[in-house]
Amino acid sequence: MFNYEGQTCEVCKKTFDKNSDIVVCPECGTPHHRRCWRELGHCVNEDKHARGFEWMPKAAKPAAGAGSITCPNCHSVMPRGTLFCENCGTALSGSQASAQNTFQGSAGTFNRQAQQQQPPFFMTMDQSELNARIEKELSGEIDGVRIKDIAVYVGPSAQYYIYKFKKMERNPNYRPFCWSAFLFSPIYYMYRKMWGVAVGSMIFNFLMNIPSLIITAADIGVIPYSSPLVFPGLETAAYVCSLLVMVVSLVLGFTAIPMYKKATLKKLKELKAEYYGNPDEYYRTLMRQSGPSKGAIIIIALMSAFYIFNLFLY
Repeated sequence: MFNYEGQTCEVCKKTFDKNSDIVVCPECGTPHHRRCWRELGHCVNEDKHARGFEWMPKAAKPAAGAGSITCPNCHSVMPRGTLFCENCGTALSGSQASAQNTFQGSAGTFNRQAQQQQPPFFMTMDQSELNARIEKELSGEIDGVRIKDIAVYVGPSAQYYIYKFKKMERNPNYRPFCWSAFLFSPIYYMYRKMWGVAVGSMIFNFLMNIPSLIITAADIGVIPYSSPLVFPGLETAAYVCSLLVMVVSLVLGFTAIPMYKKATLKKLKELKAEYYGNPDEYYRTLMRQSGPSKGAIIIIALMSAFYIFNLFLY
């Protein structure tokens, strides 16, 4: 949240102080005194909303001292050497290069995906308009967690997931379908660091495939048809198990993104609580843990290599 102290209400032209009762327009972010908002009945910049107007704070009058640094976003003044603004979380000049690059990277991901995936009207924007749109998408919170932090933690596909998270936040009954989770449940959940679901899905799939494995083993002569394992009704059991796998896969497809949203927010809240009062260490830890699971990527690569090897072998 911005620190509005020292900014001006555009209705009454009076300066906000630390005791001001402020209402912020949900569309463009313009701050008003609550009394001014009620008297006017709408945002003072309502006529600019259609053009995508976004309120930005004016530069603070007091100059920062030699031992301080001013946030370029909300203009709060903090001791020099602070990595992130204590008021709005913006990475400050002089912070570690990796921190700055990570937050720029989250915006860069949005930039590339917006150009590649979004409807054609994005292509009519110049770079400054696109950057403003991206910054607006990255602003705000979801269930008390900053969207910029979510973008960093999610890594690749941050634009897609944040769009879905926001839509679920607005409509609790919305359940997006995830084809990756439907088709490759264990791999998807490993990739997204939901190891409990991944292991449970693997065990379930293995158990449900036992009847089919027994039939295959009997067909190729590994076990005789006279074996007690090849019991009457085995084919029916294999068919029922395959139906159960399909049903569970459908359920996982519909619950994957809601579960990922819950897991992401929970993890970020735990990190915030663990490093409460130490924002520098929080952001360093966040960046270390950002993106999909590296271990899962290695496992997927090994499984793919094994599969390709078997294709050439046979």
